[in-house]
Amino acid sequence: METLIKYRRIVWIFVLLFIITGIFTYVQTPKRDIPEIEQNIATISTVYPGVSPEIVEQMITNLIEEEVMDFL
Repeated sequence: METLIKYRRIVWIFVLLFIITGIFTYVQTPKRDIPEIEQNIATISTVYPGVSPEIVEQMITNLIEEEVMDFL
């Protein structure tokens, strides 16, 4: 421990080299190692006055969702 205190400049040089090497490695990492993730999300909201929500979902919303997902 006394050696580290005695040669603290050398210790700081090693710490800085370690940090610089880490930053350089992070910047040089190829993009294929960090892939982009696409999320295909669509929100469907249908309104049909006078009809129950279950029927609207079965007869309209589900059909629209299927068509939209086929498009995406």
